[in-house]
Amino acid sequence: MLTRGCSGPELARALRAGGATVLIGVPRLYESLLAAMIGQIDARGGVSAWAFHRLLGPSIALARRRQRRFGQLAFKAIRGNVAPRLYRLVSGGAKLEVETELRLLGLGYDVLTGYGLSETAPVVTFNRPGWSRIGNAGEPLTGVDLRIAEPKANGVGEIEMRGPNVFAGYRTAPGSTKSAFTSDGWFRTGDLGSIGADGYLDISGRKDQAILLPGGKKIVPEALEAQYAASPAIGEIAILVETGKLVGLVVPSPSAQANGNPEAAVRSTLISSAASLPGYMQLSGFALSAQPLPRTDTGKLKRRLLPELYRNAKISAKSRAASHTMLEADQPNPRPWH
Repeated sequence: MLTRGCSGPELARALRAGGATVLIGVPRLYESLLAAMIGQIDARGGVSAWAFHRLLGPSIALARRRQRRFGQLAFKAIRGNVAPRLYRLVSGGAKLEVETELRLLGLGYDVLTGYGLSETAPVVTFNRPGWSRIGNAGEPLTGVDLRIAEPKANGVGEIEMRGPNVFAGYRTAPGSTKSAFTSDGWFRTGDLGSIGADGYLDISGRKDQAILLPGGKKIVPEALEAQYAASPAIGEIAILVETGKLVGLVVPSPSAQANGNPEAAVRSTLISSAASLPGYMQLSGFALSAQPLPRTDTGKLKRRLLPELYRNAKISAKSRAASHTMLEADQPNPRPWH
């Protein structure tokens, strides 16, 4: 069954109608599904919402130890509203954020993650059932070789690969084809990562999206975004540099919006998250976005659009603050008590 779009509600309807047991998709698909599920719970409010958020934490802790039975029982009704028979979620393409994976595991789903690109047909690594690692891209498929080019002290460098799944080149673009391969025939993925002693691949981010700060420090925005996004007050966050300072464009989560003051909720959680980070990774400011952050079909942020969106969000915030001040000034003075 095909849906008209990729929104959470449309996806849930298709899963129910098709009686799906296994879902295969990119990270953005699961972010939409999770947002729809949590949004429905938060909209109910009361005891249901309170119980859900109280139980999800312990369920995630158990799922980390491969004990999913608690989540399967505690959230059976919630999963049933989405797709009663759905039990396994398979994510590929870009990296599935750890926080999204943990919440889905906590809800009782079996989550398997992998990695690949369009040029690699497309699966390169995968987590097998019973052998999966949370936050990890898994092991290379049979016949696929991986290596890390120019690794840093922490083992992170550009992921390069070769194998029968790797494409031969870009049609009518010999220049792009030449630059996509090393002199000895390995495909340059443009992704940063490291390979553990057990052969499992850990992905850090994109090589071409690393941010060089004025002080000379370099950060991978995806990794930092994942740390800040771990808070339930943040629905989405994008890290960028504005006027030489590290800032964030934030979409508040449904729960943060429901409390009536999403800006305060986001500010509090950003300060709390920054306490465990080095100074150069702490944000100098943030702006709230009322719309989802722009992404590609595979769920990657369209970072070239972020600076303008951030500036517009700051302008809108100042305009709202000015309007609020004017409204307060227009209120008649209260009559004195006699």
